[in-house]
Amino acid sequence: MSFSALIATLRDERLIDLAEAWNHARGTAKVPRWRDLDIARMKSCIPFVWAWEYDLATGISRGKLAGEEILRVCGRGLRGAVDHEYFAGLNAPVILARHRKVVFDGLGKVTTGEVYASAKSHAMGQRIALPVATRSDAPDTILGATIYDFGGPLSQGLRAQRGRDEPVFFTLEHT
Repeated sequence: MSFSALIATLRDERLIDLAEAWNHARGTAKVPRWRDLDIARMKSCIPFVWAWEYDLATGISRGKLAGEEILRVCGRGLRGAVDHEYFAGLNAPVILARHRKVVFDGLGKVTTGEVYASAKSHAMGQRIALPVATRSDAPDTILGATIYDFGGPLSQGLRAQRGRDEPVFFTLEHT
């Protein structure tokens, strides 16, 4: 599935803004360079953004950034955190496998339905994850955003689809 298919699955304008900013920054490349991302284009989603940067030699990632809403909902920052320690007790093997698929396979990911929040609770929402290149032209960072909805209109619409929280991966082909 292409980048346009990824956009078609997004239900929140803030996630669309992030995806479009990512797409604009990459130009004709497969993925954008971190330095080419334009914060002004991502302004609406900045509070919901998170990123993990991989050490390609070890396959371990460290937290790079988390927006205000991510910090509020998760109750802790991730900057400098080691991935497997940060996600310990939260189904870490599944989360990390999905993150690695985004980075190492250069895929986009959208998850719709239940999204982990904090204190082992869940909210309805949508999450996007996209590969970015930081140190070379190869993807080594995952840039994402999560929109949490604790009972609002998004939650009401998604509760009927309970169980559809498996991620969908996209090849991010130019369209």
